[in-house]
Amino acid sequence: MTAPLSVLMLTPMEPHPPIGGARSVYYADVSQLHERGHRVRVLSLTGLVDADPSALSPLAEVEYFHAPKASRVRQLLGNLGRPLPFSVQRQRNAALLARAVELIRAGEVDVVVLEELLMGEYARFFAQQSPVPVYYRGHTVMATVMARFAETAANPLVRAFAARQAAKCERFESEVMREFDCVSQISYVDAEEIGRASGVDRVHALFPTIDLETNSPGADEDREPLTVISCGTLEPITTLPAMLWFAREVWPRIRERKPGARLDLVGRTTPSELDEMRPAGVQVVGPVEDMLPHLRRGAVFVSPMFTGSGIRLSILNAMATGNAIVATSVAAEGVPCTNGQDVFIADEPDDFCDAVCRLLDDAALRRRTGERARRTLESGLFSRAENAERLEAHLREAIRSFEAKRAG
Repeated sequence: MTAPLSVLMLTPMEPHPPIGGARSVYYADVSQLHERGHRVRVLSLTGLVDADPSALSPLAEVEYFHAPKASRVRQLLGNLGRPLPFSVQRQRNAALLARAVELIRAGEVDVVVLEELLMGEYARFFAQQSPVPVYYRGHTVMATVMARFAETAANPLVRAFAARQAAKCERFESEVMREFDCVSQISYVDAEEIGRASGVDRVHALFPTIDLETNSPGADEDREPLTVISCGTLEPITTLPAMLWFAREVWPRIRERKPGARLDLVGRTTPSELDEMRPAGVQVVGPVEDMLPHLRRGAVFVSPMFTGSGIRLSILNAMATGNAIVATSVAAEGVPCTNGQDVFIADEPDDFCDAVCRLLDDAALRRRTGERARRTLESGLFSRAENAERLEAHLREAIRSFEAKRAG
């Protein structure tokens, strides 16, 4: 039997509560490693003054390092002329680094896990100050996110800034991946892309864990036949612009054909043009503690997105709950789905409207599509037990690779 590991995990946000895609992945990684008998310490950045490190007990020992939210404009201006991407530079925290180095030098760490590219620069600090095996758990390809944002942003100054950031991200990602002893990405698509960009020979795919037992479909009679659902955080760069597109270009077409249709937007958002528009039939539900009742109530789940990378946990949860789903190509990217079978993919307003209305009209098609979507998640890629084994295997591979480099 292999000995348990002492794992140090660095995250750019609190792993608890596991709300949203990134935090849910952090939390799953922590809990799965704990279940397999490993000791887990988490050093996390937080913008919350009242973040409670004891919330993860007894799964892990957690320390939070407060990162005050300075003026975004000042941070952006401070990034001009610097080689690091803005999103990486703003995660620098001397206290977090010092604590990590202290634990490593005290012999309390077998392997470090860096969650997301935002924490990527810490790998270089460790290589310089206190060599240790480091595993990269990637959630997105940041260069792709910024390049797509540069292509879609309306403001020319924003486009220019995003294009510059995309170039910085591409350079940083390709270089820093060589600092890691093992690399994974959150889907096959992202694993292939980061491997191609960085020249790293072996990039694993480690999908998010989905609890199919908890995320069950519920009863058919609970579905509201004219209710369209979108669940998830509306982020300024990725999901919010896409939802504005949906509200302006697609929703009026749907309402023209289905006057009784209602759109529920469930999840955290910030004041935006969406609040000012208040389109007919749209209800902004806002953040909720449990998405499950909303997912079980909707007839059709929509996920428009034109900027982003990685995999949308909101789509996976909708698949688990047996929803009929309409998504754009970018939103569905990374999800092991087939257009027209378990997810309908549409990128143009008329096509998106047609797919939603077709599903609203046909209860049998909705049910059949939802059942296929749920079966797609039963492949094992999203299994808690199998992902825990994969994660542990990646950590041990990082240790072996590190030791081989040191010996050579």
